[in-house]
Amino acid sequence: MILLNPWALVGLLAVAGPIAAHLLGRRQARRLAFPNLRFLPATVPSPVSRDRISDIALLALRIAIVAAAAIALAQPVWVSPARARQLGSQLARAIIVDTSASMSRPAGRDLEMSRASASPAASGTTGLAIDIARQRATAVAGEATISRIVEAAEPASTIPAAVAWLLAQPMRRELTIVSDFQTSALTSADVERLPAGIGVRLIQVPAVGGVPQAARGQREVALLAGAADRERAVAARAAAIAAGAPALGADTRPAAIVFAGFETRANLLQRAHPLTESWMSESFSRVGADELVVAAAARAGRLPLEVLDARSDPDEPGRLLVFVDAAPHSLLAAAVVRGVLREVAVGAAPGESVPTAYSNELQRWEHPAADVTAQDSSRGQSWSDARWVWLAVLVLLIAESLVRRRRRAVAEAESHALVA
Repeated sequence: MILLNPWALVGLLAVAGPIAAHLLGRRQARRLAFPNLRFLPATVPSPVSRDRISDIALLALRIAIVAAAAIALAQPVWVSPARARQLGSQLARAIIVDTSASMSRPAGRDLEMSRASASPAASGTTGLAIDIARQRATAVAGEATISRIVEAAEPASTIPAAVAWLLAQPMRRELTIVSDFQTSALTSADVERLPAGIGVRLIQVPAVGGVPQAARGQREVALLAGAADRERAVAARAAAIAAGAPALGADTRPAAIVFAGFETRANLLQRAHPLTESWMSESFSRVGADELVVAAAARAGRLPLEVLDARSDPDEPGRLLVFVDAAPHSLLAAAVVRGVLREVAVGAAPGESVPTAYSNELQRWEHPAADVTAQDSSRGQSWSDARWVWLAVLVLLIAESLVRRRRRAVAEAESHALVA
């Protein structure tokens, strides 16, 4: 037996109440008739104190009522063999599907695919790697008691949200990642940070060939400046492009540069959030370390940059906002524009072209989901057996009432007999 709310057992201290009541209670003196005292004046009988516990049966019933109520509040669960089997069979699975640029390549055939595949038939499927990944994600989701599928261009940045969802599930937990596992998708540090007990399953979808240009979405980095500075901001971007910076950013890395004179800059600062995705932090670190930015910051005496994440919904992709406390025509602003354009450029990240061997590194990262305790598994489920204890409390209350009434009836009968 386990207790879902063991702190309720503090209520067992309340059994001292019935004991104290029986010890401190006062009862009426019994009237006894003696022939040699019949001519003495009558006196009013006074209550006498009990020097020892009486009515042991009644006291035992009252103690049992208090103790049973405390145990019922503690939410007991009797773990039968059937329940133990049910606990071990339930599994919550968070599935992250990699949608980075390298997943737009054709899926390759590999002997390891049959090992990682959810079904044997899927190993010989042809098509794009992302399509195969989605099929496998759907298959493994159907094997779990409860599952959640999330698609992300940067799987590592989605792990914290997946872990938070897993920890809220009252069963065994497993994190599954479906990817071609380029080195930019996952690192050993991402796996080591997982809470104890969460299993890791890595399903590799081998992909062949280079990243097709058509698969790389393109978008322009927004320049948010005041009406008087917009032409200068555009000129700063043109100068950055002329100096070798790419003209377009990747669709998976939306960004905007906010200059000091932008009209709604204060509102953006108020609504934005701290950085939540790894690529944002990495991009800002590299921009801050850019040689031109460092040189311009040294001339200005500081690095007046702030980066935040703009999103209206936690489930929506984030947008990197780079706040520059400088005019668009300044050297610092031009250096920052160049650095941001280089960081969000169209094209695969450096790690997108370096695959991780499934048979070596990834196998060491995998481990099964640990068994959870019945207490953890019973959260949110109607497994508590407290209702049976409350039923016992009700039976004890009825028995206590019957015994008390019987004691009272006997005392009244004795009193009437003595008077007669």
